[in-house]
Amino acid sequence: MYCPACNCAYSGWTGKCPVCRSPLVDNKPPAPAPSQEMMPYGDLVELVHTNGGQLTLVLSAAEVATERKWRFPYSGYGFAWGERMQSTDGCVPVDLATSEVGRRRTSR
Repeated sequence: MYCPACNCAYSGWTGKCPVCRSPLVDNKPPAPAPSQEMMPYGDLVELVHTNGGQLTLVLSAAEVATERKWRFPYSGYGFAWGERMQSTDGCVPVDLATSEVGRRRTSR
């Protein structure tokens, strides 16, 4: 399920969004096209070399996904992860998408 108001995916949820209480829809909208053009590989390598072998980017979560599972009372609703991350810095366009989610939780 997907909330179009807060741009979040909620697997295992039905009805209303737990954050903004707007109705959840079945399908996710198509991924938006990148707002900037792709940077050629040679330019990226040159940028990394000029910065001393490091590249620092400011990323923000564009989409957040959660999974609701039964938990002990007062310990939360389950797991959340960043589904898509995008750069907010204008020097290098970055759009990262989650391909696999791993989680480990132990109880004592």
